[in-house]
Amino acid sequence: MSGSAQARRILLRQVQKMKVGKSLFLVLFGLLAISASGSVVDFFAISIGTNDIFQYAWSDGAYVRKLQPNITGIRGPEQFDFTGPDRDLLVADGVLAKVLVLDGVSGLKLKTIGGPDMGQLYGLKVAPDGTSVLVTNVSGNRILRYDISTGQFLGNFATEAQGGLNSTRGLAIGPEGDIYVCSQGTRSIKRFHWPGGEYLGDFTTGAEIQYPQYCKFAPWGDLYVASWGTKQVLRFAAGSGQFLGVVVDKNTSPISDPSACDIGPDGLLYVADRALNIIFRYDPISGQFLGIYAFGSGLSGPEYAAFGPGYAYKPPTAFSVLKGSVFSGNLSDTSESDDHYLILRPGIVVNKSVPPIQIEFEGSVPVATTDQFRVRVEAAGPGGLCDQYVDLWNFTTGAYDLLDFRRASTADLPVDVGRGLSPTDYLEPGTGRMKVKISWKPVGPISGFPWSARIDQVAFFGERL
Repeated sequence: MSGSAQARRILLRQVQKMKVGKSLFLVLFGLLAISASGSVVDFFAISIGTNDIFQYAWSDGAYVRKLQPNITGIRGPEQFDFTGPDRDLLVADGVLAKVLVLDGVSGLKLKTIGGPDMGQLYGLKVAPDGTSVLVTNVSGNRILRYDISTGQFLGNFATEAQGGLNSTRGLAIGPEGDIYVCSQGTRSIKRFHWPGGEYLGDFTTGAEIQYPQYCKFAPWGDLYVASWGTKQVLRFAAGSGQFLGVVVDKNTSPISDPSACDIGPDGLLYVADRALNIIFRYDPISGQFLGIYAFGSGLSGPEYAAFGPGYAYKPPTAFSVLKGSVFSGNLSDTSESDDHYLILRPGIVVNKSVPPIQIEFEGSVPVATTDQFRVRVEAAGPGGLCDQYVDLWNFTTGAYDLLDFRRASTADLPVDVGRGLSPTDYLEPGTGRMKVKISWKPVGPISGFPWSARIDQVAFFGERL
């Protein structure tokens, strides 16, 4: 269990012993979530219309960035979850029938998990052990388990024969560590014991949930369920699962089609509306409408949404051509992954061991004291035999370190460096300034004369401001 999770659990026990109201708990939890998270907490929403994952600043809903399909490889996103010291982001992709493992800082696809046994998947949750992932198989009415590190299939965690699973959807983990699944065919939330998968019965009682999509436990233990059939968010009591009432209703608030919800660091309820493409905010107890939280910037069909660790990037502030020359483009063409290019050509070759194109970019991470950093280079080289090098300046040694070496791609290829490295070596103390050098060297026949290399984006990722 992480330190922040343990601290929240201790706080919950103490608040319960004090028998204070949930309003006071919301304040205490909000303060703890900010201080113990280890990074900024932001709001993430899947955009099924564009296959992006949008990120919004939790404090005011301001647009931060979107994780784009050309970087993530996403084709049909469903549910996602964060895990591990590198804050990896796991996404269930219904079109690919795979789990995509993304770098949680930069969004770059690291690998995929799954095979023919995965089938049509929908829900996803990192298991309580932190080393495996659970996914729901809709057509087979199963919950499958995979090892995150190796991708190995670990077997069925639960099947249709256990409790009558029918049209399985979103997953959630309860306060006690058990697994809860939205079973649309039975219009209920079913509970399974972790780690054995024993069926413990239908958790929700007192209300029929029409086509539950996703459910989420609040820090105080109550369960919130998005009921797609009735266009409502329902609340069920901690421990007993007794129905406590409708918190959000289409007929009494501006919402049209609630698909997912989560509790924010401020203790409020955030609800995604996939019809209006808006994230609304409510009081989680009274259901009072508190306004629009986030919308726009291309968000289309927010199917699933949740809070997670917030990172962002800054574009480079300057560049220097060390070898070769600029054929076309300028610094602004490297600020986004948008097919606007800085194109370089080689200089006079005096020594064939020295790359004839070398360019150095300077920039900084958003926060100088970030706990994680990445530097992205999205670039392409000529056809034929040409190598590409990416070096980072080491402020401790006062020299460049070669961190990525590969055959240059003729198509734009995003490459990240920095994963697992110490920020103290590669970030200038006090400023967060960084330097990256990109080089190309022919090692055999290449196509085109004069040949060229192009850069679409250079980005410095770190903890968001």
